Amino acid sequence: MTAPLADKKVLVTGAASGIGRAIALELAAQGAHVAGADIQRPERTVQEIRAAGGTPEVMAADASRP
Repeated sequence: MTAPLADKKVLVTGAASGIGRAIALELAAQGAHVAGADIQRPERTVQEIRAAGGTPEVMAADASRP
């Protein structure tokens, strides 16, 4: 059975904590390739996605500024 989001790419802002982190982890669990962005680098989220077999990308970004 194929993961529901296999071969999909997603960008999750706020991936370091709270709802953004939970969303990033869930999307990765469903097979998506996750790029996580936050003011602080979401290293803990990245480590958990890697531990589960995913290949996340990470970036420091402030989505509140245009």
